[in-house]
Amino acid sequence: FIACGEDPNDPTSPNNGKDGISVSGFAQKGQLIKGSSVTAFGLDENLKATGASFPTSITDDMGSFALDAVGDVQYIEFKAEGYYFVENTGKMSSGPIYLSALAQKGEKDVNINLLTTLTVSRIKFLVSTGMEFAKAKQQAQQEIIRALDINNAEVALVDFNDMNIAHGSEADAVLLATSVLLQAGRSTGDLLAFIAEVSSGFEKTCMISEDTRNAIYAKSKDLPLNSIIDNLIQFYESKGIQDFTIPPFYKYISDSFPELIVYVPQVVSGYLSDKGESDEFKVLSFVDFTCEADVDWIEVETVTISGNYCLVKYSIKPNPSYRRTGHILFKDKEGKVLKSLEYKQETGLQFIHVEKGY
Repeated sequence: FIACGEDPNDPTSPNNGKDGISVSGFAQKGQLIKGSSVTAFGLDENLKATGASFPTSITDDMGSFALDAVGDVQYIEFKAEGYYFVENTGKMSSGPIYLSALAQKGEKDVNINLLTTLTVSRIKFLVSTGMEFAKAKQQAQQEIIRALDINNAEVALVDFNDMNIAHGSEADAVLLATSVLLQAGRSTGDLLAFIAEVSSGFEKTCMISEDTRNAIYAKSKDLPLNSIIDNLIQFYESKGIQDFTIPPFYKYISDSFPELIVYVPQVVSGYLSDKGESDEFKVLSFVDFTCEADVDWIEVETVTISGNYCLVKYSIKPNPSYRRTGHILFKDKEGKVLKSLEYKQETGLQFIHVEKGY
């Protein structure tokens, strides 16, 4: 590390003539916890280790790290190790994870994540065949997006080192979706073994086997998308973090979800009390939507939690008249009804029913 106050241009300085390495970024599966280790290893033009290494550590609950060092290296491999927040469960991991990323010397911002980890061995293989580093990196990124069946070609043009699960772009959404899918139903140990399996198959073939891809998406339909969003929000808020966004990862989990999912606590059956009531529920939509009631005795308010994940608050007024039925309607921007919730309300009036003949 550069000692405090040392002048690298001083001819008597031991670092004179050597270039500096100044990099910062985030290490994320979910976020690696504060104190986790990050080490930068020097690589030569063939991406072979030079023996130089530069250690640092995670400094906050977002997985942030920074490195200022002096070393004669052309490329750098970053390796992060530590426990992490598991989005799927809302808990810390049962063991440490190991993530890696490659960068060219001079890059100032480098994030270490699952997608960078999955492409490291492929990039090294392509460089070993004579391909230039930047081209190898771009090709490996495009190949892994195709291999994962991600239907967004533009994401493959984004440098994986720039992706962040706490930001809101489509590329960030793909990263978070990958994290959620690979974690589904797996312990940390199982996840590490699965990452190794995906990486080894992808390294030389640029493909993922059908069995492996099926294993990635096997539990996609059963993932509690709303709970994952809630887990992330609660994690950020519990750490006092305000500058975050939950990217729309749910769009890349499965193509079998409906356009709108309503998380009603319980199914309303029978007639509601004539006294009126208020309640709320959450909604996750894959398209832009509006929410309204088709009667004046039901009032609806929609509060955005994150993106198209919303809290719907409704209030049903007391009923002074006959039994009545109303609906809360969810519509897309063209006016098509995506979902309708029916509410029937009892009356406070009393009746005598007389049948003819008695």
